[in-house]
Amino acid sequence: MKTIVLCGGGTAGHVLPALALVPLLKRHFDNIVFMGGKYGIEKEIISRHNIEFIGVENAKLKRQLSLKNALIPFKLLKGISEAKKYLKSVMPSAVFSKGGYAALPVSIAAAMLKIPVICHESDLSMGLANKLSLPFCRALCTSFEPCAKKIKKAVYTGPPVREELFTGDSSKILKNFMQKKPVILITGGSSGAAYLNSLVRSCLDSLLSYYNIIHICGKGNLNNLRREGYLQLEFSHNMQDIFAASDYVVSRGGSNALFELMLLKKPSVIIPLPKNASRGDQLQNAEYFEKKGCIITVLQQGLDAKKFIGSIKQLADKKNVLIDNIKNSDIRCGNKKIVDVILRYAKSK
Repeated sequence: MKTIVLCGGGTAGHVLPALALVPLLKRHFDNIVFMGGKYGIEKEIISRHNIEFIGVENAKLKRQLSLKNALIPFKLLKGISEAKKYLKSVMPSAVFSKGGYAALPVSIAAAMLKIPVICHESDLSMGLANKLSLPFCRALCTSFEPCAKKIKKAVYTGPPVREELFTGDSSKILKNFMQKKPVILITGGSSGAAYLNSLVRSCLDSLLSYYNIIHICGKGNLNNLRREGYLQLEFSHNMQDIFAASDYVVSRGGSNALFELMLLKKPSVIIPLPKNASRGDQLQNAEYFEKKGCIITVLQQGLDAKKFIGSIKQLADKKNVLIDNIKNSDIRCGNKKIVDVILRYAKSK
């Protein structure tokens, strides 16, 4: 029986793209297993997809000074030991890592057992987990072509994207709205974004004068706001329907979200996480697409309700230009190319 192990986690952005490859991987592997953090969001997501989940110990580096960072080496060693024990029992043909701190112990353990490891980097510049995993992998697939040009092991494949995103049913969402107005989707990612949530709620009544709003605010971030035309959700497992219903999108600058918006041709305002709240990857991703004229980028610093409403008006005014630029950008789904790379290195057993 040929088995492949997928790994990643910490955020949905390190899990859902890996799941995008499952339909193609099923043609070549008899068994698919996902390994991730014991307590991360990945366990909840995987449980919905009839895929075996194996949890291992992992540790996230705190960017600010923290005593918790001192525990990282011990947690990493424990995670490697747990991952190695499982991998040795099944000896998969390959391990595919989508990155994130939950993938690192699995990648290291696989390399120790001489199991081929193939990684994928979503951002324009490499994240820490993939930098640390690079010596242990056979190839690094990338969503951005410029990223691949800087790394010897890298192969430009494009992003993994879920096929179901292109099959949404807008009526399942639009039934929540009484008035026919353009729909704006506002999302801060799987864990929400406190800043975006506060910003949206501060100017909600003004926005609702012209738009219906779908607001994905993150787990535990719902409040008791009730307005006609305002649909508030913690997290959604039917993003295909939400995208189908949305005329415009406001989002952070995560790579997966950006590529999905490009492939779905959704006019978007992107508010990337500032550098003091990240490693600056979202700023780089947004700048790349803004230079191509595909999005409107608004920096968080100095952004208030008035400027935010102004960016939405600008988005509506530039809708057709943005869509034309997206169509001319030649962005393609990378699922097949990524699977081809996996098969190139996977053991035949």
